[in-house]
Amino acid sequence: MHKIYLIDGMSLVFRAYHALTGSKLSSPDGEPTSAVFAFTNIITSLLEKENPQKIAVVFDRSEPTFRHIKFPEYKANRPAFPEDLVPQLARIKELLDLLSIPRVEFPGYEADDIIATIAEKAVHKNYEVVCLTSDKDFYQLVNEKVKLYKPSKKSNEDFEVVGIPEVFGKFGVTPDKVIDVLALIGDASDNVPGVKGIGEKTAIPLVQKFGSVEEIYQNLDKIERIAVRTMLEKDREKAFLAKELVTIVRDAPIEIPHDYYEIARPKFNELDKFFAKLGFNTLRQRWHKKADLNLSFNVPQKEIEEIEAIEPAPVVQKFSVSSKKYTFVNTFEKLDSLISELNNAKIISVDTETSSLDRMNCELVGISLSIAENTGFYIAVEDSGAEQNYNGTEPHSEQTSLFGEPVKVHSAKLAQPSSANNGKFTVGYVIEKLKPVLENKNIAKCGQNIKFDAFILRRYGIDLAPIAFDTMVASYILNPDEKHGLDSLSMKWLNYSPIPITALIGEKKATQISMKEVAPEKISDYACEDADIALRLRNIFAIRLEKENLKYLSDEIEFPLIEVLLQMEFNGVAINTAILKDLSKQIDIEIEQLSTKIFQEAGVQFNIDSPKQLGHVLFEKMQIPIVKKNKTGYSTDLQVLNDLSATEPIARLVLDYRQFAKLKSTYIETLPLLINHKTGRIHTNYNQTVAATGRLSSTDPNMQNIPIRTEFGKKIRAAFVPQTPERLILSADYSQIELRIMAFYSRDKHLIESFKNKLDIHAATASQLFDIPLDKVDSNKRRIAKTVNFGIMYGLGAFGLAQRLGISRTEASNIINNYFKKYPGIKKYIDDTIRKTKDKGFAETYCGRRRYFTNINSKNQTLRTSDERAAINLPIQGTAADMMKIAMININSEMQKRKFRSLLILQVHDELVFEIYPDEQAELTELVKEKMQTALPLADIPITVDAGVGANWYESHR
Repeated sequence: MHKIYLIDGMSLVFRAYHALTGSKLSSPDGEPTSAVFAFTNIITSLLEKENPQKIAVVFDRSEPTFRHIKFPEYKANRPAFPEDLVPQLARIKELLDLLSIPRVEFPGYEADDIIATIAEKAVHKNYEVVCLTSDKDFYQLVNEKVKLYKPSKKSNEDFEVVGIPEVFGKFGVTPDKVIDVLALIGDASDNVPGVKGIGEKTAIPLVQKFGSVEEIYQNLDKIERIAVRTMLEKDREKAFLAKELVTIVRDAPIEIPHDYYEIARPKFNELDKFFAKLGFNTLRQRWHKKADLNLSFNVPQKEIEEIEAIEPAPVVQKFSVSSKKYTFVNTFEKLDSLISELNNAKIISVDTETSSLDRMNCELVGISLSIAENTGFYIAVEDSGAEQNYNGTEPHSEQTSLFGEPVKVHSAKLAQPSSANNGKFTVGYVIEKLKPVLENKNIAKCGQNIKFDAFILRRYGIDLAPIAFDTMVASYILNPDEKHGLDSLSMKWLNYSPIPITALIGEKKATQISMKEVAPEKISDYACEDADIALRLRNIFAIRLEKENLKYLSDEIEFPLIEVLLQMEFNGVAINTAILKDLSKQIDIEIEQLSTKIFQEAGVQFNIDSPKQLGHVLFEKMQIPIVKKNKTGYSTDLQVLNDLSATEPIARLVLDYRQFAKLKSTYIETLPLLINHKTGRIHTNYNQTVAATGRLSSTDPNMQNIPIRTEFGKKIRAAFVPQTPERLILSADYSQIELRIMAFYSRDKHLIESFKNKLDIHAATASQLFDIPLDKVDSNKRRIAKTVNFGIMYGLGAFGLAQRLGISRTEASNIINNYFKKYPGIKKYIDDTIRKTKDKGFAETYCGRRRYFTNINSKNQTLRTSDERAAINLPIQGTAADMMKIAMININSEMQKRKFRSLLILQVHDELVFEIYPDEQAELTELVKEKMQTALPLADIPITVDAGVGANWYESHR
């Protein structure tokens, strides 16, 4: 019988990483290689011992999975991905490609699910399956045809075979009952809640006796130990949730031809160069002999001779450690000397050290600066008891960042730094000395995520300007899908691993100290290095941006935007908590009324929040036809309830119930907790380097998710108010901007004419689709047209459209075909975009923003079509993002010139929100509309901006 070997990529990567974590292996030019080395040994050993004919390595992707959607806290406690593993992961994937071992990734599902799905299909084709992993969750997959290979604890090159007897020995139950044990005990590593207080010793006998979680809860009265029964009763919902989370999906929607998994001949010449570059001499020799092994590939003797003749690549040291000159500035003389140097600099790299990452409340610990490669200066400051954050006593600037009130800091001077104060200056003295040079408009400033540093400095009275370059943003512009952290960038571009912060504050989070507690002389090299590396990266990226024709995007859009976002974050937005309390009471009433109606429909009371109980009521008690089942029983997810809602009133009631419950927990109860106690406002953090399309995202809170579709959701916006009653809220929103951009790109005559004639675009589309007069279009046909209009931009196919509209796939396919027939320009745009992206490897926006699509030419249909959909969307959504950013820059610039007191406070999707003074309303409204409409002209496509003013965000947007 044939076998297929399925490898859990990330499980093996982490196994390899931790196996040699203390070895600090590196290549001749300083690249960390311990994980790559260990991983290569494991794979090489597998190939030698097993001689697989079919194999695949499956990796997780970064997108949220259905488990994250079901339980947002899923894996929330996982430590950050090790910075030194980032470049090694890329190397490992490069290795697999050189070995011609197939790789599989699929968005929305974990590697476990993909492996289980492939295994299920392989078993049906009469294959034996071997899963190579260290993950205990895989025990549930074991059966007569599926076994696990676990890397041995004694050696990474040996494997422990796990079959049904081994599963029973580990869990005391058969593989199909493993999920029940895991559901009760939970999984701390994945942050999966179980029943608190129950471990394996209690869980295993329960499952052995009753058979499953469901049967345990049906027989609670038969559990003799009162304490156990009480724990089970208390965490009932957590147990069922845990079971759903730990159950590996075996029917993920992935379609890959079976021959895709066939191992091919390695690329021996490239592989040899790879080993030589990384300094893997033993492995290099080991692979020279592969032609003599009885594997599934053969190498001609001539090629073997060529391989043996290859010399190791020359060592290139890109970052000279020995030449670094870092200075701890701990005397007045050194500080004065530094100020003189700074005043003669053309560009200054700036970095701050703080007591925490809480921008509004942390204390400044020190400032590091670099004006030339290999140099750095660190100034430690003492901030204990210094009043700042808008509450100080001595103004340091005429800047009026917050409603005309000057930013203030404490500026008392301290005597010469000495051993008594560990070489620290008072924060006020350092701010006073650095302020003139850091605000000098003739000296450019740069840094890594410099918005954070500028925000901190602004709190202390320094308006850092001009911000000319940000290495994190530059990396994002060059390739938005890569890692943009300083450690990752340093490894990729400088072949250098910076000093880790854990070397200062400690490895374990539980015992980590604050930077404020670290001696400044110990911080100095770390801080100087950060500023130095940022300057080095700036010099590299400036050339790359020029070479890639991305200077306009960086210099005219992304870098200038940093100062706009900084100002918006600093401004913040006021929240009326009384409105939220009132909404909470109203929602409680709605939830209670919905609960009553649900119980009336069901004829029984039950826990509506329990998917298990809800499924039982819907599909057993009420005998509603089953839509979908999962491994834990009946599915009651959003799609199922939407499908049922057309005919079953209880489904619509449950959907409404869930919506109200989410509004309360996610927004109404959470927003008040985010109000800063010093300013009385919420200061969200805008992210430029997260969304690959160029869209801004935000955190604490996520403003992009403030609900707008339901009336109650919209009313949450009523809580966003001016800080004083005499001010107003102005909202300005692009009207259907993405469809207008689609018209611009596609040049489709029907779409263009609809916009020129100011028609209801969705009604006009319905008129075309259904061949009826515009005045005969009803709400249902308009809804269908709207779904198609927006869906096409995201590459929506017949299956997706059928799901959204609740129709058959055939009907959906006919609608899409008719749409392309009526709008041939759109079809041409889609085809041309896919073709160009396949040729170039990237899609781009009107302003040159790029996104690379590595799988668009893949033989794997799932991966290929996923990239195709994203490529179709990028020029449209990305151009909309560019347009909004240009508008924000132009509006902010003009507001400063005209000395408006009003403030730009929010950016959400295609909308800008301002807190305004009534006497500026007319002029500012005209300015905002004009700058938004002219930010990025779309030839003959009219751009419309809707603006409104009200006492709160809700009123201004109605």
